[in-house]
Amino acid sequence: ASDFTKLNPALGTDADFRNMIDAAHSKGIKIMVDVVLNHSGYGTEDKFGEMLRTTDEGGDQKSSQSGLPDFRTEDKAVRNRLVEWQTNWVKKFGIDYFRVDTVKHVDIATWQELKNSLTDVNPSFKMIGEYFGAGASSNGGTLGTGAMDSDLDFDFNDWATQFVRGGITAVENNLTSRNGKLNN
Repeated sequence: ASDFTKLNPALGTDADFRNMIDAAHSKGIKIMVDVVLNHSGYGTEDKFGEMLRTTDEGGDQKSSQSGLPDFRTEDKAVRNRLVEWQTNWVKKFGIDYFRVDTVKHVDIATWQELKNSLTDVNPSFKMIGEYFGAGASSNGGTLGTGAMDSDLDFDFNDWATQFVRGGITAVENNLTSRNGKLNN
């Protein structure tokens, strides 16, 4: 992203987006939007300069995410700005869920503040985290902490492959074990 406050014009106008969400809601369909708080887009160093990690902070300004500029989410001022931008999307358009990218590369306090802000706007708002490698036994502390409502289940991908190859009993055992670990 190069601007967290506006739709990319290639995706349409605010009115187009609002109309799509309203049409979906009229049919009982919830809308999930993919969001990123870890990094901005290529070539945005000048725009977000003070918000980005620098080499003198003991790290690289670029994140491990394909060399994208890395936000200093542990800095309260940066965190507040990112939370405000994302919350405004929900206020303005009535988005129901966020699919959150690169969860493990952002501090838990940022996720908790974002979740609190979003539930102030919509108490039933949900955040689904992409925590690479997460499964029922490993979620990096994002579940049950006021951060994510759920994580993508990367174990399931392997199990689906196993299922297609005929490993039905093993997959059933894996799912039974996983279900025993899950709560609300």
